[in-house]
Amino acid sequence: MMTYVFRHVLALVVCLFCLGIGTAHGASIKIDATALTPQSFLFDYKGAWFSTQVIGSHELPAGPHALVTSHGAGGYHSTPFTVMSDGTVDYSSENDLILGGRGTDTLVVKGVVVRLDATALSYQVVEIFGWRNPAPVIVLTVMPGVHALVAPSGYAGYNYVVFKVNPNGSVDYEPAWDGVLEGRGTSTLVLKGRSITVNARALSSGVIDVNGSVWRETCGVLNLNLIPGRHGINVPAAAYNYTLFTLKLEDGTIDYAPGMDHVLAGRGTATLLVRGTVVFIDARGIKDAIITVDGAAGMPTRHILPLVLMPGRHSIQRAAAGGGSSLSHFDVTDDGKVNYDSSADALFEGRNTNTLRLLE
Repeated sequence: MMTYVFRHVLALVVCLFCLGIGTAHGASIKIDATALTPQSFLFDYKGAWFSTQVIGSHELPAGPHALVTSHGAGGYHSTPFTVMSDGTVDYSSENDLILGGRGTDTLVVKGVVVRLDATALSYQVVEIFGWRNPAPVIVLTVMPGVHALVAPSGYAGYNYVVFKVNPNGSVDYEPAWDGVLEGRGTSTLVLKGRSITVNARALSSGVIDVNGSVWRETCGVLNLNLIPGRHGINVPAAAYNYTLFTLKLEDGTIDYAPGMDHVLAGRGTATLLVRGTVVFIDARGIKDAIITVDGAAGMPTRHILPLVLMPGRHSIQRAAAGGGSSLSHFDVTDDGKVNYDSSADALFEGRNTNTLRLLE
């Protein structure tokens, strides 16, 4: 009797398997997303991430699924598709422009082509699916959804341009960005930025760095196109002496902390005047004929030297006994005074004044 029952149960299991009921482990489908600009994807917001550069096989149960693509700083986008009981894929006709492979075992992720024209911006690199040169025009194949281009701002961090790519390949963005961006309704997003002028000719430093991109000479006025947000100015010194300012989205004017009024000017305009603060270096009491401040060209010690510096740490280099040179440091405070560590008391005088005297 038990043998009879066992045989019939076994026959039923075999029959169910033949009918396809035993597909709980799902079907093996392929994802071909190689057309996309290199990025990653996963299924149903869970599990492992996969590279779009590899056509891989994936075991998925029959039923609805979501192909989730990463949009970097813009977040994620979900594209629905279905794995059929016969191991083929299907999807809504609304997604015919961005997907392919209906009725086969391969879901082809086509995406849409968009262009980003950031050639007007004053950056060496921008980031969208990897850091890249903003010139020439950047061509991307992406999935519809929200995306973001990232512009570096040095010590200030990063500024973001958020935009949307529609299923037909056109771009869109918030009305507040009109004037900063162009190209709404087309497949090309033009990043114009906001035009500002930086005048740092008063500084003793011969170069200045805006947003950690490239050193620029201060002998002339700098004309820059920047993304609205926080930005940083750096000058050569013993450390990164960043001075922060804000470029407003709404009108392209400049703002900065009230505590920087003595070293910056131009609030409410499109011109930032970097004035610095005047300190004096008195090296007449030392034997060396030349000293170097912040790595600049050698300066004679027979006169008191007036220098226009930014707040922060600075360096002085002078000849050392027995040859070579020695390096020491001092600070310029936010209120324009000099300071230094107690370990340098034998080298300097003038703490909390605007004159630093060098001792032999």
